Amino acid sequence: MTFREGRDFPAWRFFALGAIGSAVGFGFVAGTLVFAAPLFAISPSRIAQLVSLHGHGQLYGFVLALTIGVACWFLPRLWGRPQRGVPWLVGMFLFSGLLLRVFGSILDRPRLALVGGGLEFVAFVQAGWDLTRSVVQAPLAGKARDPALAVGVIVAVVALPMGLAADLCAMVGICSSGRVVSVLVGFYGAAVPIALAMTGRLFPLYFWTRVPHRRYLAWALMITTGGLWWRVGAFVAEWSYGVRFGCALQGAGLVGAIVALRLLEPRQVRPAAKRSLWQDPYAWLAALAYTALGADALLLLGATFRGVLSAPALEWHLVGVGYLMVLITAVGPLLLAVFAGERTGATWPGWVILGSVLMTASLRIGAALAPGEAARWAGAAAGLIGATTVLLFAWHARILSLRRSRRAL
Repeated sequence: MTFREGRDFPAWRFFALGAIGSAVGFGFVAGTLVFAAPLFAISPSRIAQLVSLHGHGQLYGFVLALTIGVACWFLPRLWGRPQRGVPWLVGMFLFSGLLLRVFGSILDRPRLALVGGGLEFVAFVQAGWDLTRSVVQAPLAGKARDPALAVGVIVAVVALPMGLAADLCAMVGICSSGRVVSVLVGFYGAAVPIALAMTGRLFPLYFWTRVPHRRYLAWALMITTGGLWWRVGAFVAEWSYGVRFGCALQGAGLVGAIVALRLLEPRQVRPAAKRSLWQDPYAWLAALAYTALGADALLLLGATFRGVLSAPALEWHLVGVGYLMVLITAVGPLLLAVFAGERTGATWPGWVILGSVLMTASLRIGAALAPGEAARWAGAAAGLIGATTVLLFAWHARILSLRRSRRAL
């Protein structure tokens, strides 16, 4: 591929389009069908299959695919280094693997689904190798030096193949807890650390937060990641006290990360600023995202003292919808428009996204708490509104734009 072709259709757009397709085509559809199962007389075994596809599609096909695409484009430019690896090849392995996995599951072809899972594993191993080389070449001094970002990328590089390996073990029947491990590792080992580290770079620029304590943030990331792996090991070994201790470390690390990011401190004063954060929908989305992450941290800490873990659906949707999806809609229109060499545009779509994200998160978290019929209606509505939200976000963030990018970041 020539430089001109890469500029016309850069790798980040390929990942972003694939991520949007995964969310709308697989993730939200499967999630909506889970709640609408009585209307279609779907069998319990098929419902369990849909739950698995929903979680896998949203986490690995949407959140992590979009994260990898942005990281492969953003990090080399941040550190003034040439892009390493072949992101197009990574994307083709990832999305073709996801397609094979989905259709293999739907058509009851386990071997086809297994091949798809293997392709996803290869894609994330290659992406991890490319990101590792970017970190190794990162500057050790100056403004670009960021230990928290390096730690976030390194722990994610380790977690990505481990999460897919656990999922493959579950697919072949080696480990019955593999799917739960895959979700935990994907969330807390890959998506959340990179999101926290990128927050430290982007929030001071977009939302005027104070420059974070990057060393403290790096330590907080290591604590919460250490708690994750302790929790996973204890979960596999069925050691309840170990699981509680791992949750405590995770919760403490997340609280420490929020403090290190200085999100609770007064914002920087910028007299020349042309906009007010009170009138900025993206600033409200960013605040909502970290409110959800704080609630998840309290949930994890509470499990330590109560001795009883909350329902996984509540924890996973607090992180997946309340934190990661909301954070993507907060930062995406600002960051990806820059990638495309365009202006963010009018703010009214941001207010619409804010309203629809609030409805999606409230309905889906409410479905995890509500009983019976109310949960079914709330969950189905959350799926439909969520898919619409993601499409609106894709349009507003210039992901669906067919214009040639005028400049690179």
